Amino acid sequence: MRSLKTSGGVGFAKCIKTGIDNRGHPMIKAVGAVAADAECYDTFQPFFDQLLAHCHGEEVLSMQHGFCPARSVSALEPVDVVSCHLRISRNLKDMPFVPHMQRADRTEVEQRIVSTLLGHGAYYPLAGSTSFKAKPYGMDASEEKMLLDDGLLFREPDSPAVLSTGGGRHWPEGRGVLLLQGSEGGNVWAWVNEEEHFKLHIDRKDGKLKQSLTEAMAVLKLLESTVGFAKTQRLGYLTSCPMNLGIAMVASYVLRVPNLMLAKKELVDWCKTRDVIARGVLDPQGLRVEGVLEISHRQKMGIRAEDMVAELSQEASLLCRAEALVVQEGLPVQEALDLVKPRELTPILGMEDEDAIAMDAWAFSGDQMGMLISNAMILEEVEAAKVKL
Repeated sequence: MRSLKTSGGVGFAKCIKTGIDNRGHPMIKAVGAVAADAECYDTFQPFFDQLLAHCHGEEVLSMQHGFCPARSVSALEPVDVVSCHLRISRNLKDMPFVPHMQRADRTEVEQRIVSTLLGHGAYYPLAGSTSFKAKPYGMDASEEKMLLDDGLLFREPDSPAVLSTGGGRHWPEGRGVLLLQGSEGGNVWAWVNEEEHFKLHIDRKDGKLKQSLTEAMAVLKLLESTVGFAKTQRLGYLTSCPMNLGIAMVASYVLRVPNLMLAKKELVDWCKTRDVIARGVLDPQGLRVEGVLEISHRQKMGIRAEDMVAELSQEASLLCRAEALVVQEGLPVQEALDLVKPRELTPILGMEDEDAIAMDAWAFSGDQMGMLISNAMILEEVEAAKVKL
């Protein structure tokens, strides 16, 4: 494969550079590879297919990803919700991905996205960016402080693993934050040319994840009808991070379940059978928030966004019911979890909680790359998705 190149000039070395340059972290494991454009998944298919099979399970290679219009979502609304979050990544078709973008590419992607959505919000190019004519020097100091205080701003990458992908080139040119109009109780914003061309975020304090998805689909429908997205029937929506393929979406609930959090083993075992990733929550100062748990759906490929939201809402509701049983009935945590567990879900092959790749990291560390390339390019399983207390 080393002699192959995509039509955009991407070679295999570009895809695995971050894994070669970085030996990784002993505690934080992630994939040591990126796709620098959409064609990488076909040109270097033997590599990426075996990587995906190991991380997601062999069955994902035979899945078909439909792109029919969104259906209505039938979802329970869990109680004891601190907040819910939705993050969706998209790349524009026929454009190089962020790791391989030139300065002109970043400007073109920014222009196409912002011109489509500017009537539905406000755009703040990063300070120092000269690519947006209406703000030739980027956002001013007061705007930057506003976005930073609200947790909506992304910063220049400093991780060697990210920098070696090319994600920090031409910083801050062609990058910015779109604040979009959302319904009451929620914040809607998007990052332009951060790690993907477009990353949409919706946060709500009322737990109405179904409403968040409805708002997100409206934004994405408008954008796709104008600029088009990189996608295939074989892999779904295409992203530079191989772990985010499929619907390229992460949905999560933050729940207040202090009693369940005291029973780590029981909670971890329960999550293993429910296809759920559970983790502790940190405050803005990096300190752990006691009694609060964030859950997200593990499966990204071969599932519809509506089904993900419905299933995750069910799991959140079950955990809230179990917490109530512990508090109101004085039941042990294990008994409470057993009572609210109406059916068993079979974990996805290769994705058990104790041995899964962390889904949210774009800082691709590469201490598995030697074995990945020499042993038929198969990743070593690594630890993730633990409940951290």
